[in-house]
Amino acid sequence: CNRGRIEKPLGHLDDGVASLPRALSLNPAIAAVHYSLVLIYLLRGARLEAEHAFRRARETDPRHIHAAMQLATLLRYENRLEEAAGVYRAMLEYDPGNVTARFHLAAQQQPDGPDRVPAEVVQAIYSDKSAGRNLEQSLREHLKYQTPAILKAALGDLHGTEKPSLDILDLGCGSGLYGAMVHPRAKRLVGVDLSASMIEECRRKQVYDDLLVRDVVDYLADTRDDFD
Repeated sequence: CNRGRIEKPLGHLDDGVASLPRALSLNPAIAAVHYSLVLIYLLRGARLEAEHAFRRARETDPRHIHAAMQLATLLRYENRLEEAAGVYRAMLEYDPGNVTARFHLAAQQQPDGPDRVPAEVVQAIYSDKSAGRNLEQSLREHLKYQTPAILKAALGDLHGTEKPSLDILDLGCGSGLYGAMVHPRAKRLVGVDLSASMIEECRRKQVYDDLLVRDVVDYLADTRDDFD
C-alpha cells in the first residue's frame, strides 16, 4: 500500500498501478488505496478505470469526501449532470455544510450557470495546505502549462531589456508561477488570490513585495495603487 502511494508522486505510475491492487487483494476495504489508484488512472487518462475506482472508494467509505468530490467532477466533465447531482446530494446528507457540493448542485439548476464562484467555494477547494504545491506540480508535469512563459515573452516584446522597472499586479496569482518568471522585470510585484494556501506557496518563492488573500474583483474596486 505505502509503496504504491509513494511511487505515484515519484512518477512511477506503472509500478504504482501494480503495487496498489496487490495491497487491495490483502485488504480490499482500504478506501485510501482505491483513491490513490484513482489518481494514477487520471494521470494516465484512463477515465473509465478512474470512475470505477472512485466508486469502489466510496463503497468502502461512503464519507470519503475527496473521492465523492472528484467523482462528481469527472461526471460533470462527461456531461453526466444528473449522476453528478446524485453524488452531491449524497455528500450533503452526511456533510450538510459542504459549500462546494451545495454550490455545484445549485449551479446545475441555473440554465446559464452562476455569474461567479463564491469566495467560500474557492477557498474550500484550495483549503489544503499543500494545494499550491500540488497544483503547480500538476501544471508543470502533466498539463505542460505554458501561459506564464507566453506572458513573459509578451512582456519582453513590449519592454525590451529585462530590468526591474515595472509595477506588476498578479491577479489570481495561484502558486506564483507567473510571478517567479516576471520578478526580474518588477520594481514592485503584488499578488492577489482567494486561496491562503496559494498565497503561502507564493510566499515560499520570495519574489513578491506584497501578497493578499482577497477576491480580485474586490481588490480592484478598493485599491488606489497604479500598475503597469
